[in-house]
Amino acid sequence: MLHDPDDLILQIRAPEIRKYVSESVRALRAGALRAAVLSLWVAVNSDVIGKIRELAASGDPQATAEITQLEGWIQNKELRNLQIFEHEILTLARDKYEFLSAIEADELERLRQDRHRCAHPALTPDGTLYDPTPEQIRAHLVIATRALFAHPPVQGRSALRRFKAEVESQTFPLQLSQVTAYLGPKYIDRGKDVLVTQIVKLYLQQALAETPAVPRLRALHVLLAVKDRRFALYQQAMSDHWVKRVSDGDEKTLPFVIDLLQLDSDLWLQLPDHEQRRLITFLEQAAATQGRRC
Repeated sequence: MLHDPDDLILQIRAPEIRKYVSESVRALRAGALRAAVLSLWVAVNSDVIGKIRELAASGDPQATAEITQLEGWIQNKELRNLQIFEHEILTLARDKYEFLSAIEADELERLRQDRHRCAHPALTPDGTLYDPTPEQIRAHLVIATRALFAHPPVQGRSALRRFKAEVESQTFPLQLSQVTAYLGPKYIDRGKDVLVTQIVKLYLQQALAETPAVPRLRALHVLLAVKDRRFALYQQAMSDHWVKRVSDGDEKTLPFVIDLLQLDSDLWLQLPDHEQRRLITFLEQAAATQGRRC
């Protein structure tokens, strides 16, 4: 499928990256193919660094340390360290921050190799200038846009470990509004769909567990924070897991089911009739028992 470069440029979220890519596209159309490759590689580097800066600005300690180190190298003109950083930037984006999948990183590695051939003629077997094709450059532009330029800084599986540690921390916020404001910008808003789905699945399990690993109210607050910030994804994840959790639960689970329903009454409509009947019967029996005690 052919892709119009102008349409791809419109998908780029960061204005400064859009500028670099626009330069690359102008060079491509003018026939300056090596210049197009160089500008596109600059855009990839800048986008990865920009994403790390965004994470640092949101309070991510790993990103903050990374940017502090990078700015120190820039200020002190430590060219060797900066060259190493550029050499490893795709590995950094793939393994440390998970901006890229393994396949996406491999595809962008081809762009990096083309950049080296364009910038360093000595890398070609006979020392001649390397001539990339327009089709190669368009392919590089498509993968760079789809993998990086069009997306905010998102986090993958390592974020779930950090997320769990934060929820279990003694300093975790106590009020729902605070939980939403804290987790939203840091994890939920930027998290990949698979991460947010894992969060819903995990804390639904915790909310209904007889002996949860975290205070039950925290698990409920996490679920409601996801509902507030990523409603469609929350709805999908709950439709996939909520009914099964309720159906598999015994009578000891039912009070916890009711606690969640009191906070999110929309979940009632997802339950099949027989599960609704089971909960109604449970509440009627609980009310009758409480009446006899009085």
